[in-house]
Amino acid sequence: MTAPAHMAAESAAELEDRLGDPGDPLNPFGFGAVVAADEAGFALPGALGLLTTLDWHAELVPPGDGGRLTSVPRLVQLLRPLFHRDVTVGLAVGVVPLLSSSLVWAAPSGTSRQRLARWLLDDRRLPLATYAETERGTGEDVVARRYGDEVVLQGRTCAVTGVGWNAPATVVARTGQDLGSPRHSVLLVDNVIGPHSTRRPAGARGLRFGDLQFDDSRFDGGSTVVGDFNGAAGLTRTALAITRTTLAGATVGSLDTLLRLAVGSVLERPRLLPYVRSTLVGAFMDLLTLDCLTTVAARALQVSTALPEAYLDAVNRLSVVLTRGIIGGLDGVLGIEAHRRDGRHAIFQKHRRDLLTAPLTASGGARGRSSLLPILPDGATTQDKSSPRALFGLVEQSPQLDLTRLADTSPDLGDPLSVFRRAQYSVPYADVVVDATARVLARSAALPPRDRTPLATPDTHQLAEQYALLVAARSCLGVWRENQQDAFLRDPTWATGALQRLLRRLGEPHQQRYAEGDLLDELVARYQRCESFDLTNGPIAG
Repeated sequence: MTAPAHMAAESAAELEDRLGDPGDPLNPFGFGAVVAADEAGFALPGALGLLTTLDWHAELVPPGDGGRLTSVPRLVQLLRPLFHRDVTVGLAVGVVPLLSSSLVWAAPSGTSRQRLARWLLDDRRLPLATYAETERGTGEDVVARRYGDEVVLQGRTCAVTGVGWNAPATVVARTGQDLGSPRHSVLLVDNVIGPHSTRRPAGARGLRFGDLQFDDSRFDGGSTVVGDFNGAAGLTRTALAITRTTLAGATVGSLDTLLRLAVGSVLERPRLLPYVRSTLVGAFMDLLTLDCLTTVAARALQVSTALPEAYLDAVNRLSVVLTRGIIGGLDGVLGIEAHRRDGRHAIFQKHRRDLLTAPLTASGGARGRSSLLPILPDGATTQDKSSPRALFGLVEQSPQLDLTRLADTSPDLGDPLSVFRRAQYSVPYADVVVDATARVLARSAALPPRDRTPLATPDTHQLAEQYALLVAARSCLGVWRENQQDAFLRDPTWATGALQRLLRRLGEPHQQRYAEGDLLDELVARYQRCESFDLTNGPIAG
């Protein structure tokens, strides 16, 4: 299998440059084109063609199968220029096919891996993704039955695509005989011709959602069992961990766009009011906090010997909270302009709506949130033994991503907060974080067994969110400590601001304010130099 000799996007900066100035009205990948495509209900025309030229499909295939999917942090960085312009494109060509393909890459070598790699690298086909829409509560699912060497699918499942229905797909099918059976298998379906019914989301309008019915003639070809029959548990756990972490990290690109629009707008005013200054700096700090958390979680997927549950749980609990907090603050800065569907701020409402309402990016309802088990140490939990340099050092090489290894092992329930030491961090409020950590760990150790199950009380879920906030705080402190070669990151000012906002969410406000003036100067300087607001401080086109 040989991939065509297209030019690869070696870095996010190169892809950013190829996509061009998003503010240029003549740029086919600019904000004007994005808004026009959104109003028409389509994905950005030409985006897939450009990405094919850049050999984008290889970024979704592991090296052992002929591609370049070596690192989750690298994939996140490559997706940010896409999310910077359009959430829909980022979902369509990145997150949706990743959700489907990672189910296959998590399995050992086999026919399904070879077939999917060939479809991606040679045929340039992106798989659509199927998922369970648990909020509907209909009990509908797909059942797989084995008849000798043949596996037959029956039932209905939800699916999403951004590039057309004529594509392969992975399906998680129930293989037990009883409704609610915990036994499931993953199957790779050769080709989906069309859905039984379709619907359009409120956000990311260019995506297409539909119900796939497996008892009719809408499928061309057969299906292949991925991995072992009845062996879906490890595959789905790994695929969801990879996809959710990648998605949370990639949305930093969209939040960068929102903050950039707000900064540009207020700089036109003769005077920056205190509320506006504070809100912009607060959004900057929350964006950096989200970047620290998702970057460390992504690195942990490669550094840890198994799925790092504490980091993944923190991403699941906090990514939407921080995203909504940033959007809410910037709404107050822009006012009515935040909701315009025309003019230069139209892209703000597009990103805003996509992040808040698009399936796959918005959080589920109360039922979905309550399904998160409290990932809390019990006092006997082993400490996180990962090397701090490998985990937090942004320029450190990490081991190559190995989805099969992650799927083959039980989740890592190590406690990343057990290594917190007061003397390690000469950052204001680090001692407050250490004290809060001790209190949360003590409460966690005293929990009864029932509170570590789906029957956990609301107080226990609140404790789990406090634990997640402390994991985010440790991520910020670790990034500060292990990246002293970077002029901005070694300055404790940003870490102080990030910690204080996290402590406020923990219910521990402090009277002393962090250096908002210095952070506002940094924010404005990056805006004027066309540099990103995230940890990389990379170039932004335009």
